[in-house]
Amino acid sequence: MAALLKEEFSRPFVRALGQALKATTPAFDRDAFARACLRGWTERELKDRMHRIADQLAVFLPGNYLQQLRKLRAVHDQFTGLAHLVFADFVERHGLSHPDPSLDALLEFTRLSSAEFAVRAFIARDPEGMLKRMQAWTTHESEHVRRLASEGSRARLPWATRVPVLLEDPAAVVPILEALKDDPSEYVRRSVANNLNDICKDHPELALKLAGRWSRGASEERRRLIKHGLRTLLKAGDPRALAIVGVGPPVGVKLTELRVRPRSVLVGQSIKLSFLISAGGEGSRLRLEYAIGFRTARGQESRKVFQIWEGEFSERKRNFKKAHSFRPITTRRYYTGRHALYIIVNGKEMGSTNFMLKPAE
Repeated sequence: MAALLKEEFSRPFVRALGQALKATTPAFDRDAFARACLRGWTERELKDRMHRIADQLAVFLPGNYLQQLRKLRAVHDQFTGLAHLVFADFVERHGLSHPDPSLDALLEFTRLSSAEFAVRAFIARDPEGMLKRMQAWTTHESEHVRRLASEGSRARLPWATRVPVLLEDPAAVVPILEALKDDPSEYVRRSVANNLNDICKDHPELALKLAGRWSRGASEERRRLIKHGLRTLLKAGDPRALAIVGVGPPVGVKLTELRVRPRSVLVGQSIKLSFLISAGGEGSRLRLEYAIGFRTARGQESRKVFQIWEGEFSERKRNFKKAHSFRPITTRRYYTGRHALYIIVNGKEMGSTNFMLKPAE
């Protein structure tokens, strides 16, 4: 069984952090710090563990916040990975009243893990000032800092605290995205795409206007960014989004011989779907997707769309095949019963069938 993410914040990590701080700050009581952190440890989940460590650092490190921050900056590069987030969490929870030194520390910390969650508290406190500051980060020499400008300003950053101003009016974020859309780092451009996709969910008109402007004379790298950034609208079959990525109505296209095998599948197994696409051979661009109507706890249908293929279709006929696994995953709970399967061509549903999902034996 894979280790739980919360185990990144482990007892050995707490002790190693205490030892590193003891080496630079002899007055630090590493044993009392560890005991305080680890009280009730087994029952604490990921964020609770992180917050607990950050708060106990504020209790046990000698000095005021600025002195404590200097001590943490002196040792943070001894740690990497998810557990490193505790340094940014300390800043978020205890440094809001000291924005300049706190944000300088976050720019340092983000290079070894991320400060995308911590920076949001500063946006909420001073939206106008922080977004201007983050726009300045778009020219930073470090790709990690440039990514922080985009990732930290996402309206719907997963696992993060919602910042109302970003949800209500993302217009102030647009200059950041404009500055980074052609960034030399794929790591940064991917973040820009995710930010654009967040905007699609609450302000589709703004996202479409932005993507449409970017599409004119776009490089291949920017075209990939736009497609990834519009993925929510593309999966919804929005004709405007499809047109931006060069996909028009499926004129003259026919779908036949749709099959799914087996018709009865157990949780943990896979289905295989196949179908035939016929066209006139004129060389139109096709985007082929399938959607599964997953059953919910109330017996209703919740559709999820998956891509099969996209490209120039110059043949008269072509058979397509795809497998879909019902292996248990942490992000989806399967409910057994009849499920629907749909084939979508250029945003238009063109065929459907169904199959039974049964409990694992």
